[in-house]
Amino acid sequence: MCQCLGVKRANYYRWLHHERSQFDKRWDLLIETVRAYHETYDHKLGYRMMKDYINHDKGTAYTEYQVYKVMRYLGLKSRIRQKRHNCTVRAKDAKAAPNVLNRDFNAAIPNEKWVTDVTEFKYG
Repeated sequence: MCQCLGVKRANYYRWLHHERSQFDKRWDLLIETVRAYHETYDHKLGYRMMKDYINHDKGTAYTEYQVYKVMRYLGLKSRIRQKRHNCTVRAKDAKAAPNVLNRDFNAAIPNEKWVTDVTEFKYG
């Protein structure tokens, strides 16, 4: 096999028995952590949120790009959830307030006309 690939046997055996570097060990640890978090959070986390959760829980300092590379290497993707559009719908029996000002906002004296926005108030 070494002859076909053009590699010396001594180099192959040196590589076979070499001790893994700190980088490789840290990379393997990140791979296992990302797999575990991906399963724990039901495939909902992207690489940014994954980085935040891992760094917060484990006390590490991984970057977004490191987590992104691992997720791409493993073929993991987050589920894309549909955006929720919250809007207020007026009830059928609701009555609109009368337009007293009729867009005439100029007041002759102070405190003659007061205007406010009440669309955020929840009632009933």
